[in-house]
Amino acid sequence: MSAAPLHSQTYQDLYDFNCNTGGCNPFDSGQLTQGADGNLYGTTNEGGSQGFGTIFKVTPSGTYTDLWQFDGTNGANPIAGLTLASDGNFYGATAFGGKGYGTIFRFTPPASFKVLHVFSFTDGYSPESAPVEAKDGNLYGATYPGTTYRIKLPAGTFKQLPNNTPGFTFDPLLLASDGNLYGTTFNGGPGGSGPGTVFRMTTSGAIKVIHNFTNTGTDGAFPDSPLTQAADLNLYGTTHDGGANNSGEVFKLTLAGTFTTLHSFDVYTGSFSVNNDGGGPVYTGSFSVNNDGGGPV
Repeated sequence: MSAAPLHSQTYQDLYDFNCNTGGCNPFDSGQLTQGADGNLYGTTNEGGSQGFGTIFKVTPSGTYTDLWQFDGTNGANPIAGLTLASDGNFYGATAFGGKGYGTIFRFTPPASFKVLHVFSFTDGYSPESAPVEAKDGNLYGATYPGTTYRIKLPAGTFKQLPNNTPGFTFDPLLLASDGNLYGTTFNGGPGGSGPGTVFRMTTSGAIKVIHNFTNTGTDGAFPDSPLTQAADLNLYGTTHDGGANNSGEVFKLTLAGTFTTLHSFDVYTGSFSVNNDGGGPVYTGSFSVNNDGGGPV
């Protein structure tokens, strides 16, 4: 695998966050989401009038607006970003606030906000990712300790699903082409103490592990980035550790569960997430995993 050139990318600083004037410290897990109006929407972990974070909008030209400020009772520290659902509303989660264990909320620009669920520890806590929409039109997600849930649309009703993920779940689920949801856990595996898994979840809540990371040989350990599905229908991701140099890896996983290590990082290349913009290579950071349908990776 060799590094692929970026396609005439030009960096432009659109907005600098400042805790003294608004939301600040957005987490890297809270990705920006483009709204139907063409603007970008996201969340900040901190800032706002109470210091508990905000929902914001930024235009492509860089005009920034805080749209909602969390006050603790309606949630705090929304590190997960937002999901734009087919009903036109944004959905997200806060890691804390409510009863102290986080919330799930709906937001309709410019300023309509509703808490849909307040976690109470027994049904999960500290969700670090926003729910995603499945083919049935409902939202699905997982909390930090691994409880799973469904938000039924359009009513927004919460239901805890019967099974937990195999370990701590940091990243959002991925809706794949087969209609199932896929995700990673940072730990877990055989005996519950392994270095992470990739799992499949159906909309009924059935969960099956399709890969257990072992941290042996070239296999990775502790996946800490979202999965992406490329044009070849395979899943791609990265691990934080493991691989041939114990510095992380890029991996490929078929929907049937066939696992391949594509690249082991060394101490100079680091480990990054893998993204797919739908128009070409799967890439980010200083490496590229390219599958354009014309040959092997």
